[in-house]
Amino acid sequence: MKNFLEELKRRNVIKAALAYLVIAWILLQVASIVLPIAGSPEWVLKTFTFFLVLGFPIWVVLSWIYEVTPGGIKKTERFEQNTSIVSETNSRLNKVLVVALTIVVVLLLIQQCRDDSKIIENSEISESEIQLHKKSIAVLAFADMSQEKDQEYFSEGISAELTSQLAKIGELKVIDRRSSFSYKNKNTTAIQIGRELDVSHILDGNVRIYDDKVRIDVQLIDVSDGSHIWLETYDRKMDDIFKIQNEIAEEVMHQLKIVLKTNTRNNFNKRPTENLDAYRYYLEALYYINLSGFSNIDKAISLLEQAVKLDPNFALAYAVLARTYILDNVDVDPNPLWEKQAYVAIQQALSLDPDLADAYVARGQWYWTPSNNFNHEKALQDFKKALELNPGLSSAYESLMLVQLHVGLLDKAMETGLKGIEIEPTNMWIRHHLGE
Repeated sequence: MKNFLEELKRRNVIKAALAYLVIAWILLQVASIVLPIAGSPEWVLKTFTFFLVLGFPIWVVLSWIYEVTPGGIKKTERFEQNTSIVSETNSRLNKVLVVALTIVVVLLLIQQCRDDSKIIENSEISESEIQLHKKSIAVLAFADMSQEKDQEYFSEGISAELTSQLAKIGELKVIDRRSSFSYKNKNTTAIQIGRELDVSHILDGNVRIYDDKVRIDVQLIDVSDGSHIWLETYDRKMDDIFKIQNEIAEEVMHQLKIVLKTNTRNNFNKRPTENLDAYRYYLEALYYINLSGFSNIDKAISLLEQAVKLDPNFALAYAVLARTYILDNVDVDPNPLWEKQAYVAIQQALSLDPDLADAYVARGQWYWTPSNNFNHEKALQDFKKALELNPGLSSAYESLMLVQLHVGLLDKAMETGLKGIEIEPTNMWIRHHLGE
């Protein structure tokens, strides 16, 4: 055995084998970088690796059988010992190993730097995701605490309006009211709701109307442990309802450490109407729309028509009225009259407020009707415009995805649907379209 090892050393078999392994490793590292850049399929690298592995035993056998001599490569047993240049071959192999190992060290250092960079990048992404998760909220349906229990539409409407107001903040993830309201009258803890909706905070409360006053108790809950991080009671005249909503929204931003940009703040504090009766009609209409059903849609239309009659400058009511006309035309009573009235309401809404996201959703839906030949180009433009103005508008995601799906923009539809599900996890229509 000792003689065999000595013979391996004399013939430089061991160093030749080491040189082969090091060089093969270097070639594999280079190939793994170059081949993907060149667009080569995976089998090319696998085939290259296979031949390198196959070549190793062949190389070892050849280094045992042959030796380099002044007269060329000859079988070891065919030349005299004094004609062998084993020492020179050994010296050359040493140089090859030194150079190869130096390259290996350099490649390992480069790889380590890349790994460190990825770790830093991933930690930054994780930190960003954590920060985004910290700035997420679901506004639950406020309870009606009125003595007659006949103000449910108003208490829910306040919750819906707070949801819409907070959804205008691009830095804040706000769950759509249709998902957050699904927990109404359910014995579900804040921790469980937060986990199911993937939010870090919940805004909950109750509303009581008496005489010409309104009392709103509101609480901001940290879902990590169910603790209350902010509690407040507002007991004021009904005329102050818009001011109360703004103060609640401002306090939520303060607690979540959100600073609004100037252009966002101008839109954020905008009052939908100065007419309280019109506002109550509007909130009641939202209540009936959420209930669904043919008779409820008719009630909603009647209430919204009364709202814009009381306040002809109520842009948001015009936008919702237009969408309700379209809903009635498509699902209830196909009638060209509804579509004409919807167009008039859309034009009125946009003339009063060119930056009203809901109006662009309404117009996009109006374009996507049989009488307008399903004008997908204009519909897509309006839905995208709506999301630019209000990135938390769930109805815009749902409508945009539907059109993208029907015109074959499948990747875009998938992307839109996933964003929509993020802010409205219980939206079965979006999930249905994702399935398609």
